Amino acid sequence: MYGIVVLIHIVAVLVFIAAHAVSAAAIFQVRAEPDRAKLTHILTRSGTALIVAFLALLVVLVAGIILGFMGGWWGRLWIWASLVVFVGVTLAMTPFAANPMRAVRTALGMQMGKPKEGEPAAVPPGDAELAAARAALRPELAAGVGVAGLILLFWLMLAKPF
Repeated sequence: MYGIVVLIHIVAVLVFIAAHAVSAAAIFQVRAEPDRAKLTHILTRSGTALIVAFLALLVVLVAGIILGFMGGWWGRLWIWASLVVFVGVTLAMTPFAANPMRAVRTALGMQMGKPKEGEPAAVPPGDAELAAARAALRPELAAGVGVAGLILLFWLMLAKPF
């Protein structure tokens, strides 16, 4: 049974990487693309891919926890270090990627809620706000943290160094 859970864990990691790659590519595209219609398409595709990535990430976490119990790894430091890296990288992606991309979506008017009855419809921000939101993107930083975290996690899982 342990081998099956390892397989589920690995497949979920691969699904996460594939789905998240769509979103990671999107942040680079968004920084370079000035056209609002194209940006909306890129961000919609990225949002859909992120749903798949987050579901896969949940499976990775649950399978990893189960494997920790099945393998008796909870007494070893490497599994705790893996959890710290996992949580740290996940939390780092909020200020490095999620918040800046949310600002671009807002500047496009993609996250404006429905007006209440009798209220005027909200007007999306102008081109200056969109340009500022796009300029604030730092995809290299997000990608660097993500790749470094992934490499560190792979090493911890395979080497089980401590």
